Amino acid sequence: REYDGTTTAGFSVTPTFSLSNIVNSDSVSLTGTATGLFADKNFGTGKTVTLSGLTSTNANYSVVTIPSFSADITKRSITLSATAADKIYDQSATATSTGLTGDRKLSGDDLSYTSTGATFASASVARNGSNAVIAQTVTVAGLGLAGEDAANYAIVNAGNNATTSATISPETLSLTSLTGSKTYDGSAVLSAPTFGFTALAGDVVEVTGTASFDTRHVGTAKVLTANLAALTLGGAKGGNYTLGSGNYTGAGDITAKNVTLTLGAISKTYDASTAYSLQTADLSALSTALGVSGDSITVGAATYSANANAATNKTVTLDSVTVSDGNNGLNFNLTLAGNSSSTITKKALTISGSSADSKEYNGNTTAAVTASAGNLAGFAGTETLGLSAAGTFADKNAGTGKAVTAAYTLSDDGASGGLAANYSLANDALTANITAKALTISGSAASNKSYDGTVSASVSASAGNLVGLIGVEALGVSAAGSFADKNVANGIAVTAAYTLSNGVNGLAANYTLADASLSANITTATLTVTAPSVTKTYDGTTVASGTATMGALAGVGAGETVGTAATLAFTNKDAGTGNKTVRPGGLVIRDSSNADVTSNYSITYTDNTGSTINKFATTLTGTRAYDGTNVVAGSMLNFGTLVGIETLGVAGSGTVADANVGSGKTVTLGSLALADGTGLASNYSFTTPTISITQLAVANWKANTTGD
Repeated sequence: REYDGTTTAGFSVTPTFSLSNIVNSDSVSLTGTATGLFADKNFGTGKTVTLSGLTSTNANYSVVTIPSFSADITKRSITLSATAADKIYDQSATATSTGLTGDRKLSGDDLSYTSTGATFASASVARNGSNAVIAQTVTVAGLGLAGEDAANYAIVNAGNNATTSATISPETLSLTSLTGSKTYDGSAVLSAPTFGFTALAGDVVEVTGTASFDTRHVGTAKVLTANLAALTLGGAKGGNYTLGSGNYTGAGDITAKNVTLTLGAISKTYDASTAYSLQTADLSALSTALGVSGDSITVGAATYSANANAATNKTVTLDSVTVSDGNNGLNFNLTLAGNSSSTITKKALTISGSSADSKEYNGNTTAAVTASAGNLAGFAGTETLGLSAAGTFADKNAGTGKAVTAAYTLSDDGASGGLAANYSLANDALTANITAKALTISGSAASNKSYDGTVSASVSASAGNLVGLIGVEALGVSAAGSFADKNVANGIAVTAAYTLSNGVNGLAANYTLADASLSANITTATLTVTAPSVTKTYDGTTVASGTATMGALAGVGAGETVGTAATLAFTNKDAGTGNKTVRPGGLVIRDSSNADVTSNYSITYTDNTGSTINKFATTLTGTRAYDGTNVVAGSMLNFGTLVGIETLGVAGSGTVADANVGSGKTVTLGSLALADGTGLASNYSFTTPTISITQLAVANWKANTTGD
């Protein structure tokens, strides 16, 4: 077993024992617990282990011999841990161990620990990615054990070393001087001052950073201050040092900045003076040339060298500037330069009261403009100029309110010293009219026409007969005529209205052509009215019913209608079949205002000669007393209905089938026939006559007492 500071021995398995010297087959066994003990507690191999604690269960026997065993006590493993002291950077990796502890030392044992020395992983200050100082590994070497119980332990540390951590803190680096100088740049910061300092012998260290002058302005031996915490340590060994906190003060110079200010090309409007005051853009450009943010040129003056007249590429000198730098301009050494590319532009004048004259179309855009030099405004001082003007229409064509561009020409006025070259006058936008040119035409004529209910007239017109066209311009022409009255007449006044159309090189809108007064005739329109075939029964009149047919009205398109339809009448009233004549007449035609316009037509009425008047059918009936015969005389018959108040007679006689009394007996005509009365028998027909024969009345009746 491993050393545990006791003499107790354990068994890996329970021991068994055999007994000897037993007699008479006695029952004997051992009781109790076998306990083993080493002779001492210390490390050793093959050490004797003695047993105790067993007795016999039979009182007649005692245990006199107990066997012994041997076993090993191995050294107790122990791992040592170390601590080490922090230190200030001193160029070496030597570390100081501040203590060793063992993890399995038994209480009461006489045991202590030793080492041969300790070493940092690096002689330099350890830092992390953020450049913060961190602890580093310390190795404690040559570990050992001491004391009376040291032989019972064995150190198990790898390489017989223990590791811990400790910190090498940076050494404080003290500055010994701070100097530097620069050219004025508007800032109090000195970007690369020179620092003096003392480091450990052999260490390469650099100090970089900025320092600040007490002001940003030019000066010598100016106070220069560096913030130690803002400086950076570099070089191979810079990371092993710190500058601490607070400020370090030295001295340095700021010298004036040399600047050449070149005035860029300038421009002004003619004002009869060579003086020029720098404008905002000029001041801005020169301020930029200073090259220092916040410093500026606030005022400046220049002079045009030769004269004050308008021109390009004029030479100017930059005469003076005022610098705003918070130091009355003492931060700069300035050189002022002009240029030979500057300009004096013409002064723009204005004019009032100009007008353009209207004209008749003449094929060009020339316009007459009225303008007065007395209406010019905007001169420098008392200078004046002469003036002329020419106008141009936007195009040559006729129109009202047409744009006219008035172009003005200025001229020198020696009396006032005014030079036209020093001034400009913009074109003026005016308006005027170009009226259409009046043309005339010859050879036009109005055509006669047949009445059609309208006043429209056909007028002939030829473009070749137009007179007054400009140059080679040509136009088309058409004409529409209008009669003074629509009705039939001779020599009616016709107004011819002409329409011009664009032609070769010519626009109709540029010309007018007045209406012409002509004359022509309107003749009657022909119209045929035809009677239809009419059939009726004789009624004692010539009246015919039906509708006549006719051609289309000439003025139907103008709203004409039939006011009174054509009447129809037989030429006589008497009956006839397919040979009667029906004659139309009495047609009245009216226009849209209900006026009778029939007289404007030549109407042909056409008869129908195949019409019919059927005979009027009547009845014949009569009554007579029995006379012993079957003869019916015409005088015995009476007429039924006749037309109007006409009368007829019946001639001749007929017969009945027998002579006997009877009602409605059919009469055979025999010689019966109609005879004229106030009416004509030929206009009538009758159905088969009937007659009733009544009993004969016997007068003076007496009884026959004697026979017959």
